Amino acid sequence: MSSFEKESLSYTSQQIVLATLPKFTSTLSILGSAYILQYILRHPQKRKTVFSRLMVALSTSDVVASICFFLGTWPVPVGTVGAYGAVGTTQTCTTQGFFGQAAYMCTPLYNGVLSLYYLLVIRYRWREDELKRIEVYLLVVPPILAGGIAIAGLVLQLYNFANFICWIAPLPWGCLDTARYGAEDANCVRGDNAWIYQWAFLYGPVWFLILFMAVAMLLVYNTVLSHEKRAGRWSFSRRISGAAKQQQRRRRRSTAATAATAAAAAAAGGGGTTMLESNE
Repeated sequence: MSSFEKESLSYTSQQIVLATLPKFTSTLSILGSAYILQYILRHPQKRKTVFSRLMVALSTSDVVASICFFLGTWPVPVGTVGAYGAVGTTQTCTTQGFFGQAAYMCTPLYNGVLSLYYLLVIRYRWREDELKRIEVYLLVVPPILAGGIAIAGLVLQLYNFANFICWIAPLPWGCLDTARYGAEDANCVRGDNAWIYQWAFLYGPVWFLILFMAVAMLLVYNTVLSHEKRAGRWSFSRRISGAAKQQQRRRRRSTAATAATAAAAAAAGGGGTTMLESNE
């Protein structure tokens, strides 16, 4: 092996950590999502609710994304500089990038849908039969949008090695793109203008969804707070005893905390165990 090849295949501690650490974190994510899936699918009664079916869709998307993170650098073409543990080909890297992009976009979209669900149920008091009228859109729109974007990335040959995983990236790394250097000086073999597509296909939509979820959760919080204040005035007007009043106040705080926790979980893309338990 030449000295150049040895230098090319040497790895820094950072590269080794980036290739190894996601396997542990993604395993935890897979286990968490798998628990939610089995929890819902084992109970026929739970499968009948709109919320549970949304959680199945979200958890499935998260499993796919987590599997892509678990694979890490394995699908990256052998010999790629900086890719510790790479044993794949261009085709395997493209496959990982495609499914990863679809899942990375689908998961936050379902988080946005869950925030909308909480908003409709808590603030606007939608009933289950009303939710079922729009359920097909809540379930189908995210994978259609995410899949369409992933296909676009496939056509544009955007999926290449990106630090520790195959995703939208230029090939070779650091090549000159047409957007900033012009067609004459551009030398990217694949993934031309990758930085633009990173923002258009993931970063931009995710920031928009974060803003939407923040507004939705603010409205939910305001609704819970308003209910608590009205309940406080009602209890005062009835002049209930001190002990009963304190007990009722604790119940109201518990209800508000439950709603806020569930809403925050939806916004953060966390679990849905609180609402799962409430649907029992």
